[in-house]
Amino acid sequence: MNNTAKSHHQGHPTPSLLLQQQLLLQQQQVQQQQQLQLQQQKQQQLQQEQQQRQQQQQQQQLQRQQQLQQQQQLQQQQQLQQQQQLQQQQQQLQQQQQQQQQQQQQQQPHLSEATYLRSRNPHPSALPKKYKEGPPLIYSSGGPEGPPSSTAYYTGEGQQQQQQQQQQQQQAQLGSRCLLKPLRILRATPELQGPPSVGAPSLSSRCRQTEEAREGARSAAAAAAAAAAAAAAALTATEEAEGSCLQIQNISRNRHTTHRFTAAAAATAAAATAADAAAADAAAADAAAADAAAAHAAADAAAAEISKKNKKKQHK
Repeated sequence: MNNTAKSHHQGHPTPSLLLQQQLLLQQQQVQQQQQLQLQQQKQQQLQQEQQQRQQQQQQQQLQRQQQLQQQQQLQQQQQLQQQQQLQQQQQQLQQQQQQQQQQQQQQQPHLSEATYLRSRNPHPSALPKKYKEGPPLIYSSGGPEGPPSSTAYYTGEGQQQQQQQQQQQQQAQLGSRCLLKPLRILRATPELQGPPSVGAPSLSSRCRQTEEAREGARSAAAAAAAAAAAAAAALTATEEAEGSCLQIQNISRNRHTTHRFTAAAAATAAAATAADAAAADAAAADAAAADAAAAHAAADAAAAEISKKNKKKQHK
């Protein structure tokens, strides 16, 4: 009987064992759920970290883009300012050149003035017989055939050549007018070859002064030609500056652009100073020409006084 009870007991589990098994199963399920929750939490943490990193990266990229845009805007503003400065400098140069051209056109003699000057300094063939006697007269410029023609006037072409020719003609006219009249008066009236009157400067001293004034006018003409060349160089410098600015606009905006713009600005500033120096040289040339004209007028007045005194002596 005992053996049969044991076998029967071993073949069918008791309720306590079933309860234990159920408890174990429940514990296992709880553990699995906890593990799943932990895994989910870890995944959520990873996702949050990734989102934070992405947001940070996006913010950094936005900041970089904003900085780049600000830098580009600053560079564009600087380029516009430099272009405006260059345009203003070019306009100033053009205005100065127009003013110089207007002054030169005003200073250039017209045809009526040229004929008047030629009538004041006639050719030897048009002189009376008493002035033709003796050896041929020597002109300061132009040879024994007579002074160069003074009918050149402004035509609007070859402005620098016209200016140089006119200055040379004016110098030749001033010199010939000073030298011819005293020589003619002395040859026509030998009485004038004696000592000059007391208190009045001699003709030789006046002619020497006129010669000095003529040399000053020549140097002033050379300075004016150099000033014109400097103005032309200034124009070429401004044109080169414009070309460099156009090239800089087409090149990518980087640090080299600022250096090139500063070089262009320096070139335009040098051009402006050269133009100012040219204007000053032109003014000095005008002053020298005025001094020469004053000396010539003084020589004419002295010659007229001497001729009047000689006529009075002859009447006596």
